[in-house]
Amino acid sequence: MRRPAFLLSTVLAILVAVPMISVAKDATKIPGARGRFEERESDKYRSDAVAGALRAPSVRQDAVRRNFRLVGHIELPSDEVHGDVALFDYGADVGVHAFVGSWSARCAGTGVKIVDGSDPAHPVLASIAGSHPGESHEDMDILRIGDRVVMGVGAQVCGDEGRAGLLLLDVTDPADPQDLSFFPTPSGGVHELDLVARPDGQVLALLAVPFVEFDNTYFAADAGGEFRIVDISDPQNPTELADWGVIADSSLPIPAGNDEYSSSFQGVGLFAAAYAHSARAADDGMTAYVSYWDAGILKFDISDPSDPQ
Repeated sequence: MRRPAFLLSTVLAILVAVPMISVAKDATKIPGARGRFEERESDKYRSDAVAGALRAPSVRQDAVRRNFRLVGHIELPSDEVHGDVALFDYGADVGVHAFVGSWSARCAGTGVKIVDGSDPAHPVLASIAGSHPGESHEDMDILRIGDRVVMGVGAQVCGDEGRAGLLLLDVTDPADPQDLSFFPTPSGGVHELDLVARPDGQVLALLAVPFVEFDNTYFAADAGGEFRIVDISDPQNPTELADWGVIADSSLPIPAGNDEYSSSFQGVGLFAAAYAHSARAADDGMTAYVSYWDAGILKFDISDPSDPQ
């Protein structure tokens, strides 16, 4: 996961800590090599004793507990494996809320759990947003756009009815989230994203859409690149401005080799691949950093968001 966050199982724990902990994500559950990656990642959470049972990895638990103090907790839906956590401070009248994503391992389609953490000792489940069968909603970001508080959610396909894309919701009232729009993307959907408001008033969603170039290379999809920039200044009418792919748009060499990338599955290590995993804005939305697996962390000048360099 991209954000330092709380540790999650079926319980959301509110903690005070010196270090912060993060947990690695999976790729979307789609056929072929991507599906095998999903299965490999899911195996980390499967008990050897009980088929289908899910558990968090029991690694260095003593180190995990050190320097943490439990303040409060809340039980979240038990049919789901939870994903990323984001915080948004609405101000004095509404308070701080936590937004908890849903991972694809069980593909329950639960959506994003919105938790009122204004009283950290007594968190309350305010609502659940974006539920849809066959989808995981692992990563989200929240931003105030005009008089709305808007949440962008990455939708990834994990079942037959799933959609791939960016879901935008009005969460101005966290107890009553409302759908604004759905922006479809190729391949398995949006894995991680970031929302940013620029000084000129333009609001962008930076999207990482893994394995689009895999589909281009092996299935002649002609679907563009995996780093995508979407204008969401009007969140009811999102508009794509640009896309970029390491195969089509770069001359980067394969790690430990001399040739340029020509396939998504060129790299080093246990899962040798190059695909857009996450994206983050910086410098008031003029710069983007994209985690591209074995291709490294790529820095882009997006001062002209229609022509990332």
